[in-house]
Amino acid sequence: MKSYATKILVLMWVIGLLFSVPLHAQVAGATLTGTITDAQGGVVANAKVTAKNGATGITSETTTNSTGNYNLVNLNPAEYAVSVTATGFNTSTTKVTLTVGAQQQLSLALKVGEMSQLVEVTGAAPVIETENATLSGNVQSAQIVELPLNGRDWASLATLEPGVVAVRVHELVTQPGGNLRGLGNQMTIDGNRPTQNVYRLNGVIVNDYSNAGPGNVLGASLGVDAIQEFSVLTANYSAEYGFTSGGVINAITKSGTNQFHGSVYEFFRNKIFDSSNYLTPGQKPPFVRNQFGGSGGGPIFKNKLFVFADYEGIRQRKGIPVTYKILTPNARLGILNDPNGNASPALVGACQFPNMTNLAPGQASQCVDNFVTKYYNALTPANCNNGLIGPSNNICNFVTAGDQAVNDDYGTIRVDYKLSDKDSINSSFYRDYSDWAKPQNFNFETTGYILPNMSAALEENHVFSPAMVNSARFGWTQSIVTNPGLSVFNQGLVDKSLGITTAFNAPGVSGQGGGSAGPNGITGPGGFSPQGGFSDWVQNYQFFDDLTRTVGKHTLKFGFEFIRNHTDLVNANGNGSVGFGSIQSFLSNEPFTVRMPTDPPWTAGNT
Repeated sequence: MKSYATKILVLMWVIGLLFSVPLHAQVAGATLTGTITDAQGGVVANAKVTAKNGATGITSETTTNSTGNYNLVNLNPAEYAVSVTATGFNTSTTKVTLTVGAQQQLSLALKVGEMSQLVEVTGAAPVIETENATLSGNVQSAQIVELPLNGRDWASLATLEPGVVAVRVHELVTQPGGNLRGLGNQMTIDGNRPTQNVYRLNGVIVNDYSNAGPGNVLGASLGVDAIQEFSVLTANYSAEYGFTSGGVINAITKSGTNQFHGSVYEFFRNKIFDSSNYLTPGQKPPFVRNQFGGSGGGPIFKNKLFVFADYEGIRQRKGIPVTYKILTPNARLGILNDPNGNASPALVGACQFPNMTNLAPGQASQCVDNFVTKYYNALTPANCNNGLIGPSNNICNFVTAGDQAVNDDYGTIRVDYKLSDKDSINSSFYRDYSDWAKPQNFNFETTGYILPNMSAALEENHVFSPAMVNSARFGWTQSIVTNPGLSVFNQGLVDKSLGITTAFNAPGVSGQGGGSAGPNGITGPGGFSPQGGFSDWVQNYQFFDDLTRTVGKHTLKFGFEFIRNHTDLVNANGNGSVGFGSIQSFLSNEPFTVRMPTDPPWTAGNT
């Protein structure tokens, strides 16, 4: 009885493994299926079906079963020459183009004759998929390379498909909390949130740290010359595409072929090619962008081992004029005007604390804390350069311009190896390291984002029999974002004597609403923060296995996926912050809130 119960439990476990939630066959290649018949419509069993990749010369073979059906799975997207041979029939050949993730149906009728006689079918195979009801679109290599793309972002072509819309301009990421939504591609597919989509490259999920689309700090997905093609699945896709409740962007990189091929390019953009702003005619902020790279691929051993590699770089510099609001020289001394611009009533009596400055009797003034004077003079410009702000005239404008600098290095490599008639293997790796430096704090420092994305994939295909094929895939992805301080041009920003404790630099100053605005709208200064305010490190380990079995006229798929997600999140408070309700409370150093630093100082890269 115990043995029987054990067998039942094992059987239930196996059934659960095959048919429970992880029934996702994450195959990135295409499937070719169909029925082979004679001229009268009778099925032809044991016919040999061979599909030859026109670019690599690699062939995939199978035979029809007793019902005349065949199934070739996980074929790389390409143009194939398909030939069918059977005893007593002429050999029939035709050509078919397979796309990424497609399930293409190709049925042929053989004519009676000798196998040495060749019948070429010139009619093209139907491009409409009759095997499933998936709503999808396909973007091929020629479209990716030839269509004009600002920034060479191949993923932006997904918006050509119905129901796909870009939902955010990248610069809005700089707003508070924007980086939490990801720096990469942001698209809604059929009304779903951007974080509900899944992005797959060579069968491996490559979503970024926020679970949105991957991309560099400019929000673009590079590698135009590396992408063979991609599909956009918007609705009705099968269970094999898991890890999503929105749409699927399914891409595959190029592989080497029997012929060496490659490209070298550079795209240059400068402000002289831009038009002036309508409101500021004749004024163009500095701007220059160089986008360059090259790709190449070919055989290591013809018809057997192939390699393809691609590199792309971006160097961009953009002038960013910024207006800051600072206290006037008189306001720093405590000499304040009322809201109508009139002198405030004279201070009555002495200041209450010994560290406050007492002005001459009868002078309209506000008690000023000596530490506030040291703090504010060290972290802000001494004088305005763009006029007073009325009506009180206690605040003035300081306008400066700094360079926003973007650097990006993208690279990918893919190796395909035909081990034998029954086994093939392919591997790929890509790395996209980008950083974005922008001027901050009166152009006294630069802060920004550092975003290194990486992914590796290894897949093995094994043919057990003409009716059963297995694909196993391992994937690893890493997406990191840090928001550190990068460089300092004012030594007051690293003066530890201005910090809440001697372990930190000067805290930030905020007003009632928080954020970067100080009391009464002045720009809240703060010390240099090498740790910044945000860091997220996400690694995914993925394993997929897919088994395809042809039984009679039916094709069955079994599979599972395993994903292990590891996240390290640091939401640092920098050097802390101090909130004041008014300029008067700021000058007298009477805050309404103080946020202490919560994490020890660290430098970028030591997460």
